[in-house]
Amino acid sequence: MDSFAREDESSPRSDILDKFCPEQFRLFRACMVANGNDENKCLESKGIVDKCAALAFKEVNSAGAGNWVY
Repeated sequence: MDSFAREDESSPRSDILDKFCPEQFRLFRACMVANGNDENKCLESKGIVDKCAALAFKEVNSAGAGNWVY
């Protein structure tokens, strides 16, 4: 069975993470690529992205967060 990247690079989620958590998301993506998209080998970098993502999505989903229409 083939493994696929967890986040499609053109997805709205990836766009938000690129804007709010660029370094953390870049490190997670690099880990995924280096490990054949095995998320279990990237749990540390995923945890760092998840912490940043929680704040990012809270802001994006709140009123007045800007124009985030997809």
